[in-house]
Amino acid sequence: GEVAWTLAEAMKTRAFWLMAFCTAVPSMVGTGLTFHFISILGERGVGEASAATVLGIIAGVSFPSTFLAGYVLDRLKVHHVIAVTYVLQAGTLVMLLFVNSLAGAILFGVLRGFLQGFEAIAGNVVWPNYFGRKYQGSIRGFVMTVMVVASALGPLPFGAAFDFFGGYTQVILVMMLFPAIGSIAAALAPKPDKQRGYVRV
Repeated sequence: GEVAWTLAEAMKTRAFWLMAFCTAVPSMVGTGLTFHFISILGERGVGEASAATVLGIIAGVSFPSTFLAGYVLDRLKVHHVIAVTYVLQAGTLVMLLFVNSLAGAILFGVLRGFLQGFEAIAGNVVWPNYFGRKYQGSIRGFVMTVMVVASALGPLPFGAAFDFFGGYTQVILVMMLFPAIGSIAAALAPKPDKQRGYVRV
């Protein structure tokens, strides 16, 4: 039968905490970017209506990319997919610093939407894949709390940076570190093996 981990057992593994961090990263960075997106693009010469269109493109592209993500995740280890996705997300933030036209903003939106689809599916797959389905209610409840807190905190550094520096370049540079660290965390978090004993924290 399927190996089932309780929340308490899962919390004794390194993989649980590394993946919880990985779950928090897109919630924090994504919410911060979305809240300030029109202002960020305005700083780069893209008008409000165009910036709103790019937000729509991100959402529009992320939906079909979830189907491709599902196909890929059936064939590759989930922590490898998350690691690669987060490296690419860090890359999109670098790209955002160099956007200076609507065409560049649209390209950013397409890439970011594509990667968000992968983030969403990988984030849903990893928990039952790692810890079984029996106790998913309590495990996902904890993870959702982490995501909500991260989302709530996300816009704050963007706003503070704008007030302090008069722009967003510095905070985008700092935010790039989170998916970069998340990529390392995912790479170091293979599926734990209950029979062999936990990969301890």
